[in-house]
Amino acid sequence: MITKDASVHDLLDFYMGKNTPQRQDFIIDNLKVEKDVVKEEEPKTPLAAAVGRMRAAQSTIEEVEA
Repeated sequence: MITKDASVHDLLDFYMGKNTPQRQDFIIDNLKVEKDVVKEEEPKTPLAAAVGRMRAAQSTIEEVEA
């Protein structure tokens, strides 16, 4: 176990040294995993994309005419 009284050499040896069982346990105990939540969208077909653009254009036309 690394303590506050450990020398720089001991610290470097622990963090940069061989993958000892003690070092492996330290890494596993302190391992953190961040999970990215990705909202998956339904893939649009070319036709659905064109309909979406047409509806947006229609809304714009109606706003201009109003």
